[in-house]
Amino acid sequence: MKRHIQDTKAYESIIGTFKKHKSGITLADVAAGTGLGLNRVRELVPVAADEYSARLEVTQSGEILYSFPHGFSSRYRGIAPACRRGFTALARFAVAAGKLLFKAWIMVMLIGYFVLFIAIALAALVLSMTAKNNRNSSGHGGGGMNASFGIFNLIIRIWFYSELLGTGRRSSWQGGGWDARSSAPKKKGRPLHKAIFSFVFGDDDPNLQRQMLEKKEFLAYIRKRRGVVSLPELMILAGKNSQSAESQIASLCAEFGGSPEVTEEGTIVYRFDEILISSAASGTNTGAAATPSAVPLYKKLRVFSSNPQKLNVWFALINGVNLLFGSYFLYNASAIGVILTEEALQAAGMYGMVYYFLHAAGANPMPIIQIGLGLIPLLFSAFFWLIPALRSVLLKKENETIRMDNFRGFFFSRIWTSPEGFQPASVEPHENECRPRNLAAAKNTALKEMSAYSMPDVTMEQESGHSTESEVFTFSALCREKDALETYRRTVDTTKAMPGETVFDSGV
Repeated sequence: MKRHIQDTKAYESIIGTFKKHKSGITLADVAAGTGLGLNRVRELVPVAADEYSARLEVTQSGEILYSFPHGFSSRYRGIAPACRRGFTALARFAVAAGKLLFKAWIMVMLIGYFVLFIAIALAALVLSMTAKNNRNSSGHGGGGMNASFGIFNLIIRIWFYSELLGTGRRSSWQGGGWDARSSAPKKKGRPLHKAIFSFVFGDDDPNLQRQMLEKKEFLAYIRKRRGVVSLPELMILAGKNSQSAESQIASLCAEFGGSPEVTEEGTIVYRFDEILISSAASGTNTGAAATPSAVPLYKKLRVFSSNPQKLNVWFALINGVNLLFGSYFLYNASAIGVILTEEALQAAGMYGMVYYFLHAAGANPMPIIQIGLGLIPLLFSAFFWLIPALRSVLLKKENETIRMDNFRGFFFSRIWTSPEGFQPASVEPHENECRPRNLAAAKNTALKEMSAYSMPDVTMEQESGHSTESEVFTFSALCREKDALETYRRTVDTTKAMPGETVFDSGV
């Protein structure tokens, strides 16, 4: 996000000068075109470069040239950015509200219909067994009734009450799993509704704080490297190609007071002098400039659900029960329809029992059975399975993108460590989070992205002990950039990074 500008008049003057020189302009040109001092120009130009997506080039004389090959439009101001921000905020609110209502609806539908259908089935069983016993012996009708209620009690206590709600004596829900080893009261664990939501919608994105973590990692990295960083190092840290890294480094310069500089060899580096100031001696690296290579900050893979697999199976089975009952009532409402005779009522079984009780209550049975007991639970059950199924497909694609981003950082770090004699065939990541499914294609993509930043020389080399040859890439320009970066770091005076002795203390 664009940093707040106090001197808006000076900033608008710089923007006006940029608009007149879209093909390229130096800091001196900006100063001459605006009449502002160079220090003021150096402060405001990085902010403007971030807002208008400037491209940085180095001239033959070693000056930095700001150009705008992709047009001159603000990323933060104007109708289009405002509309995008408004639409994004509205979409987030709508999604959050929709999820809240939808989750509440799912909770009621899944458990409510399951309990209702089980109650209907058990009531039908009780009536059936009672009628059968009455026909066999008028004096032993209570035996069938007691047996039916025994079955009802067994199912409710062992299956639904204990296994699902986790509050019975046989088992309890603890720490994300069912614990049936103790009958003693246990500490209350994850609520049932959250477990259901986890199955349907998944859990929170573990990379929500990714942008903040990247900034912290970046700042910690440059503080240990005398406040100087290069674009390839950011490409490694963030796992981004050169174009995305250029946009990010411009934002970082605008946010943390960084500025591009040109080394004697003509290499662009980025200095963040203000970030070096620290009250702790260990806050910055003031010793040797040579430091270990950048280590990529890997994104975390998304998981389908944090529930135990057994719990998700239970949810699927409960939904299957609702699907079967909904199909049963919808089918019979179409096949049997209105019941007119007592013989048809008895032959209709459970459908006839529900029809009779609704009719006796003074309600119209057909729409209640067709819609309330048939169509609604049937559609709900279908969506209850469809949403996780679609989410599973999308999750695989998202995780593959995450693996590619992580692999890109890993691959770039290997090139940066050994820019001469680099062999892609030797790159074999072992972590699942940075190993794409098609590793060969991922290597080819990452190699093209690095080649777009620094063109390598390619030779063929025979592998030791094998008759096959492998490609060897030499990034000569990248090697020179790396050497120039370390040479430049050695010239940085870090004595100003220490705040010095205290000259005023408000507590004295």
